[in-house]
Amino acid sequence: MRHGQTTLEYVYLVGVVAVALIATLVYIARAFQGNVRTHADELGEQYSPKNMSTSVTEASRVSLDDYVDANISTSRTTITTTISGQEKITKPLKSEGWH
Repeated sequence: MRHGQTTLEYVYLVGVVAVALIATLVYIARAFQGNVRTHADELGEQYSPKNMSTSVTEASRVSLDDYVDANISTSRTTITTTISGQEKITKPLKSEGWH
């Protein structure tokens, strides 16, 4: 009889520990979400296609050099890409209403 009672006490103990862990996970999840929110707020205003104007220019140049010398043929290709531009916020992101 005592063996069954001990087993039942262990089951209760495991149940109480499980409930405590589940309750603690709620607070851990909220803390994590708050931390993510804090970091997102530190980034400031983000890109929005409706509220930004973008001007980007891309220029590429490719040159190919071939050398043939005494049965040895070598090639060298050079690719140069230049990207420049600007982004400008036309109106504040708060006007979108999803913040």
